[in-house]
Amino acid sequence: MPRRDHTANNRLAWIGLFVLVAVVVGALWWWAPRTSKSPAEAIGRVPTEEVVERPVPQVQGLGVGEPDPNLPPLGNLDGYVRPLLAVLSSRPELAALLASDGLVRRFAVSVDAIARGDSPAGQVRAVAPRAPFKVQQRGDELTIDPASYARYDGLVILVEDMPTPQLARLYGRLKPRLEEAYAELGAGGTFDDAMTRAIRHLLATPLPPPNAQMQQARGINYAYNDERYEGLSAAQRQLLRLGPDRARRVQERLRAFGIALGIPADQLRSRS
Repeated sequence: MPRRDHTANNRLAWIGLFVLVAVVVGALWWWAPRTSKSPAEAIGRVPTEEVVERPVPQVQGLGVGEPDPNLPPLGNLDGYVRPLLAVLSSRPELAALLASDGLVRRFAVSVDAIARGDSPAGQVRAVAPRAPFKVQQRGDELTIDPASYARYDGLVILVEDMPTPQLARLYGRLKPRLEEAYAELGAGGTFDDAMTRAIRHLLATPLPPPNAQMQQARGINYAYNDERYEGLSAAQRQLLRLGPDRARRVQERLRAFGIALGIPADQLRSRS
């Protein structure tokens, strides 16, 4: 539930990151091959003609391309990728993410949490909005202040900037370390399975209208009047914090990323 408390809000308001910065950009954080090419070339950001002329083979499961045989051990990946990935975007949100430690493990924990409907708030505090959550009141009606949605603009812009075909290639390159980090959690199954569940879970989130009615709940909490939204999982309720327009845009990018990874399109239907 949204909260008026500024510190608590910073702990909880993480979803702008997870939805694609941790699900999609997350793949981009953590792979760069050992090569003399420029960072942009290293991750596949080359002219369309070259990509078409030199298709990469599909790896088993999700992702495109072969795993990088020179990947460092899981515990040493941060220093390996930061210098190359820092040049991909000038967005301060990306810089904040790259300053975190244990990037691959944080990503695995986040995806696993979302796949189960939980909130991985503790993994992505670096990009939590600084401005407080606000509501507006007209008579007896409470609605979310549009300024609360605008707090996520930078993250949504970063999400939309990320090229899904290249991200799918990065996922394939980093696959062994992603699976290794996920196996450490003891959740069972594969990281591919968790990623699929996480994407489908967020795509299944119904989006309320901009003027959805709220009510003050216990203490300083707010809740949706409509149980269709208040009864969603913790992960889905966090997605609603973006506001319907921004959340819909993020869902579109999620769906495109899922298809690029190799998830059948008919498994990626949105309820919004």
